[in-house]
Amino acid sequence: MAFPPQAGGGGRRVDPRQMFQDAFAAHRAKQFDKAEKLYRAFLKAQPGNADACNNLALVYQARGNRLDALKMARRALELDARRMEFHATEGGIQLDLDNIGAAVQAYEKAVQLAPHAALPRSGHAIALQRAGRTAEAEATLREATRIEPRGWRPWYELGVLLGSLNRPEEARVCLERSVELEPRFVAGWNELGNLARVANDAKTAIAAYQRALAIAPQDFAAGVNLSQVYRELGRIDDAVPLLRQVVATTPDRPEPRILLALATKYRERNAEVAWLEKFAKAPESLGRDAHVALFAYAKVLEDLGEHGAAFDMLIAANRRKRATLNYDIEQDLARFAQIRAVFSAQALERASAHGCPDPTPIFVLGMPRSCTSLVEQILASHPAIVGAGELDDLRQLVEADPRLPGGYPAAFADPDPATLHALGTEYVARLRRAAPTATHIVDKAPSNALRIGAIRMCLPRAKIVRCVRDPRDTCLSIFRHDLAGDVPFAWDLAELGRYHVAHDQLMAHWRAVVAPEFLYELDYARLLDDFEGEVRRLCAFLGVPFEPRCLEFHRTERIVRTASMQQVRQPLFRTSVGAWQRHEAKLGPLLAALGPLGAANP
Repeated sequence: MAFPPQAGGGGRRVDPRQMFQDAFAAHRAKQFDKAEKLYRAFLKAQPGNADACNNLALVYQARGNRLDALKMARRALELDARRMEFHATEGGIQLDLDNIGAAVQAYEKAVQLAPHAALPRSGHAIALQRAGRTAEAEATLREATRIEPRGWRPWYELGVLLGSLNRPEEARVCLERSVELEPRFVAGWNELGNLARVANDAKTAIAAYQRALAIAPQDFAAGVNLSQVYRELGRIDDAVPLLRQVVATTPDRPEPRILLALATKYRERNAEVAWLEKFAKAPESLGRDAHVALFAYAKVLEDLGEHGAAFDMLIAANRRKRATLNYDIEQDLARFAQIRAVFSAQALERASAHGCPDPTPIFVLGMPRSCTSLVEQILASHPAIVGAGELDDLRQLVEADPRLPGGYPAAFADPDPATLHALGTEYVARLRRAAPTATHIVDKAPSNALRIGAIRMCLPRAKIVRCVRDPRDTCLSIFRHDLAGDVPFAWDLAELGRYHVAHDQLMAHWRAVVAPEFLYELDYARLLDDFEGEVRRLCAFLGVPFEPRCLEFHRTERIVRTASMQQVRQPLFRTSVGAWQRHEAKLGPLLAALGPLGAANP
């Protein structure tokens, strides 16, 4: 916010200087209605005051009135284009409007006007990052920390950027520097918590979020983030009261209400259910993310035993989500065919001799909702095995690395042996961040099923566990959940069935070209029928001794960030087996697409 120079005047009329001071005070106190009225009154008296125009633009921006904010910011620049902060204001508004190119230009002008100031560089870096120019963004922020080494904001922005670039240790150093310089910086503590949470360090994450809440007890982000860690640890009795507290302090925010619905088992209708029902009747009010509330309401209806209404709500939720995507399943089917063509048995045999021979990785994969989280939880209960969750590192390395021109899978048709070894070595180095001394570490990204050939070439000693479940139950479970990640096939029953068939065909290919000593197929039904026997067979496959603690997997405390976070805290149960039969009459498109897979268990 800008403050104007002392103005002259007198008499009995209201002093414009005092009016501006009152507006400024209301603005700083976030009393935006009052601030707007006072700034507008001041501008009637002094319409050519650029500082007031700029500050009013910031008030409009804070209230979400972005077009009026941009108009007022440009008015300030018309009055005085030499002010760095005015260009920075325009840059921030353009970012809010998602006008990334215009934001970059505005911040560039701000930096030109104040080359020795750190503040405009922070905004410039954010705009550069949004434009995909991450190397320039990092360089800009490092220059800001050099210019102002004791300024907490550049360190914070650099930490956030490095975290997004999957450089957690560098990010942690920067974020710790930011809160060292400003110990009451709530966002800094929140980001430190987020970084620890991603690293599965629950203790550190909880401490950071609690520090943020000690500074600002009603901080929305800290309250929601801490409740999520509690849920991921299975501490529902801690999560639910905290979510209710967040709802009480921010009743107009939908996020905590939705999380509360997902964390609570409802036996009867109450005010929380009524809130969801209200938005289910008019989901447009929640905008692009309306489907999230619809999924939550479908879950609540299922809790209440209203299964028909629940499935109708699921159809509405999935349809709304599908409408936001530009997806063509034919492209996925063609990709699966290309993968099968590239990774022949002969190609795998030739290339696997050149990969990194480290035996640390264990890959647990398969269709989403095929019991991959359960299997990881069982394995993570073994003292020699650490569960790292769903990692994106393998995808990044084999599908986006510049050392593999031509993309995936084409780049693996004739791969450079040194590159295969380098990629495998780098993957293990990234994996080791989760547990530097563990014997084995589990990567539980289901989509790695598409990359089994790359695993065999780059990591020839890695063990792979494919999870399989009745396709009808698997697809219904996918359809029932608002899954995170890249799952564009999940939101339409017919597309979902077609994708599952293609996925099954790909797995048949992997069975034909990968030796059984490296690929184990774990059937959920077999696990239920002979739990201990299956766990013993799994341990033998992995080359680790049987561990009784694996049978008590639900007692293992660790972060689980998937839709199964609550199920893995319970002993094995059979209630989900055959769940598709309850909705069989409405699953026609799915069952038809599944074909033989939809007629009987595979």
